[in-house]
Amino acid sequence: MTSRILITVATFILSATPLLARADAPVPMPKIGQVLKLDRVGIGRRSTVNTDSIEHAMALGLFAPPQAGGEVIAPEGTIHLWEVISPDEDDNYPPIGGGWAFTTVTVEQDSTWIFRGRGHRHVYINDEPRVGDLYNLGITSIPIRLHKGENTFLFKSGRGSLALAFTPPPADVFIETRDPTVPDYIRADRSLVNVGIIITNATDQWQSGYQVRTVSADSSIRNEVRTAVPMLPPYSTKKIPVQLPPCPSTDNETTSVSLQLLKNDTALNDPIEFTLKIRNSNQKHSRTFISSIDGSVQYFGVTPPPDATLESPAEPHALLLTLHGASVQGRGQSNAYASKEGMYIVAPTNRRPFGFDWEDWGRLDAIEVLYFAFKLFNADPAQTYLSGHSMGGHGTWSIGAYHAGRFAAIAPIAGWRDFWSYGGGGEFDTSSEVGRLLDRAANASRTLLMKDNYSDLGVYILHGDADDNVPPSQARFMRDLLANSHDNFAYYEAPGAGHWWGNKCVDWPPIFSMFGHSRINPKPHHVDFTTVDPAISSTRAWVTIQQQVIAREPSRVIAEYDAENHTVRIQPSNTAALSLDLTLFVSDDHPGLPDVRIAKQVMDSAGASFTRIDSGQWSTAEINPAHKSPARGGPFKDAFRNNMLAVVGTTGTPEENAWALAKARYDAETFWYRGNGSIDIIRDTDFDPANEPDRSIILYGNASSNASWQPLLATSPIQISSGHSSLDALTTDRNDLAVLMARPRPNSETAMIAVIGGSGITGMRLTNQFPYFTSGVHYPDWFIAEPDIYLKADAGVLAAGFFELDWSLGKSSVIGIPE
Repeated sequence: MTSRILITVATFILSATPLLARADAPVPMPKIGQVLKLDRVGIGRRSTVNTDSIEHAMALGLFAPPQAGGEVIAPEGTIHLWEVISPDEDDNYPPIGGGWAFTTVTVEQDSTWIFRGRGHRHVYINDEPRVGDLYNLGITSIPIRLHKGENTFLFKSGRGSLALAFTPPPADVFIETRDPTVPDYIRADRSLVNVGIIITNATDQWQSGYQVRTVSADSSIRNEVRTAVPMLPPYSTKKIPVQLPPCPSTDNETTSVSLQLLKNDTALNDPIEFTLKIRNSNQKHSRTFISSIDGSVQYFGVTPPPDATLESPAEPHALLLTLHGASVQGRGQSNAYASKEGMYIVAPTNRRPFGFDWEDWGRLDAIEVLYFAFKLFNADPAQTYLSGHSMGGHGTWSIGAYHAGRFAAIAPIAGWRDFWSYGGGGEFDTSSEVGRLLDRAANASRTLLMKDNYSDLGVYILHGDADDNVPPSQARFMRDLLANSHDNFAYYEAPGAGHWWGNKCVDWPPIFSMFGHSRINPKPHHVDFTTVDPAISSTRAWVTIQQQVIAREPSRVIAEYDAENHTVRIQPSNTAALSLDLTLFVSDDHPGLPDVRIAKQVMDSAGASFTRIDSGQWSTAEINPAHKSPARGGPFKDAFRNNMLAVVGTTGTPEENAWALAKARYDAETFWYRGNGSIDIIRDTDFDPANEPDRSIILYGNASSNASWQPLLATSPIQISSGHSSLDALTTDRNDLAVLMARPRPNSETAMIAVIGGSGITGMRLTNQFPYFTSGVHYPDWFIAEPDIYLKADAGVLAAGFFELDWSLGKSSVIGIPE
């Protein structure tokens, strides 16, 4: 009898019968041993330099299975004991509470299992890092190989109770029904749509040559589509884009699509049936798109105007980009609004309900959705607005500052301004050079450094005066900071209102009243623009800051067009290069380009780009595209975009090669969990540097262990191999250093390379829990640490810095070079 798996997308409740079973003989279930708990033994925050005695032991390879009553000394010298914890009647263990849990799992023979754990940030299974379920969402399910006898499981704390469950895999390679990313069909839309589906490889081999077939019940249209599955590393899961046939011709409100995994045209599973909503163009709905960050499928919610049709509107429409709070879905955010005449309301996802706090890849997601919404809905640039609630209120402050030129008005609701006032920003020892450098790198999250960008925006601040989640003091602080300098400003505290007081706390009529009279001036004569990183935001109106003198310090340009004298005056600070769109000021009265004065220097306005020669002089010259630019400027985390590709080394020792694969798989799992991501992973032996030259590369290993190092990084001023590190002429022969580094990819003007590795296996393991996927954590361009970073924080960073504009090392940017 044929079995089917039903996925009801409308409610995201999964109902499934088993997939086709493996032919293996049944294996007895794993036996979970005594579970031990350890209190926190370090300091964890949104920082590049967290401490933890257990992570220190793991990096050194010194962690041994603990016993009840065993002692662990925390970095500050306090002593903590491992203690036994017991499960409740549902087999859940008490929350770990910032610390660790340890157990053994015994199996009678070597065997493969699907491990479903909850309530942990990550887990080391036989010393290999695997993703956890930090937010206790119940979506984590990973294939693991257990050897006969005892296997060690070491859990780092997450939220809620700790739970462990094991099931045998249904097949070697199979489709998962958990965590799909699925849109609504739009009635009469005959284009293909994309969904995100997880494929699991439960074998010890790299797998390739698979396809996913999707079939619609409507034979009157193209009702079958096949999508190639990318290469799958051993014991891995990957969420891939899968195309669905177009919306069928039907008056029904739902339709079904079946999905099967194929190998050599042979179906490997019974049909999996998706039930999708069919929505009219003027109904609330969700749409998907392929992200340029990693090639994954993301979605956004839409509340269209009442008269919306399938075709893009002939007349420009207003657009509201609205940002959800923590734990909220994008479709829930858009559904909170009533339809508005003449306006599309779109809600991106931050890549997950918790995501990235609308920073890092959350901010990129918002800007990607803004781009697609402009294309789909003929949005009017002069009537584009930004709002958000709670975490989305913070996103409104942050994105509104970085991209102020894109919005006529912003409305933060129950929002907080930055991590240092709410959520725990990183703290560094600023009495040291390293501490000051790391603190400067974190300026990307310091919203108030760009407060002047709000000056000509409409700003409406809304907060409940009884909010016990985000205190009203957050709103009052911003009111006191901005109210007296704004002509278009409003503030309201709702009496007796808490954090969420129904849909009206986002769909607030006075906010839309402000939006109604707020417009962007397409040709402002005065521009005052600040950015702390041109790679995040570089342009406002007709001014672009292309390069900084000091990386991650605020760069500001005040520009004024004098219409009477047809002259532009520029006052730059911390700006090494800028460009101007002077064509805006060409008219019948002034057919030529305006004169340009930077500070007091008269420039040749025939060119639009200007480069700083020294502290007082400028030249008319475009920047070298091989140098730092808004398209590719670093720092380290900037490499994690441009459809990034992870390349793992195979030319090191067996231990180094195993680490590279495990670390790349763990990073891909983590980016999936935190950011609904999809990172392709390949071996260095399968990598061709000539292919896809504008794709960013994440390289795992060093010059000895990864064959891709030489073609990609031969000219890097920082060279790392096993047992050796060099920074230009300065060298060290230590084999325990961890290295993070961002470099430009050769033969590309946009792609970058991120190096994650070390000068030996200890240094490589040290990177396992560097928190670069955590929002609010910021690294410079390059970062070299020793194992004592987990005991000494900043003092464990041996060297770090920002490269010069030409990507050279630059003595001014090198901090604490190891001898």
